[in-house]
Amino acid sequence: MSLKGTPKIPAFLTRPITMPSYRRAIFLAFWGTLVGVLGFSGWYVWFSWHRYEQNSQYRLMLESDMVATVAQKLLDGHASELQFLGVQLQRADALHHPRRARTLLLNYQKATPDIASANLIAPNGQVIASTAVPAGKPLPDFRNNPAIWLVDGHFWGNFQP
Repeated sequence: MSLKGTPKIPAFLTRPITMPSYRRAIFLAFWGTLVGVLGFSGWYVWFSWHRYEQNSQYRLMLESDMVATVAQKLLDGHASELQFLGVQLQRADALHHPRRARTLLLNYQKATPDIASANLIAPNGQVIASTAVPAGKPLPDFRNNPAIWLVDGHFWGNFQP
């Protein structure tokens, strides 16, 4: 038997694998930098999102305040117009003079184009004057429609069946 048939394994393949110290330092620096970049990126994303949320809430608060102010001014304007109309209707004794009441309601409707119709309704539900119904035509009688007098299942106003 001869040993010539067995191949010889080179020495560099049988030595234990060792890493030079500078390569280990580079390896640790790489992974440390990667973890640091990922950590900083995560913190920055969270911080940016949090700031975006705060800015969005602030803008929404400003916009809602602006809408509320505009709506309040619009409603205040309608309230003062209706108060003025009420004084005019009282002076004209509108309950007893439906033609005068209709004229005042038509003037009010012309002055405020966003009003579709104006009606003067007595406390008992009888329509005295309306801009929705042509002059001379019969006016609706809400006393015959009890469904509109119901609020939460209870009658309100001066409803008389």
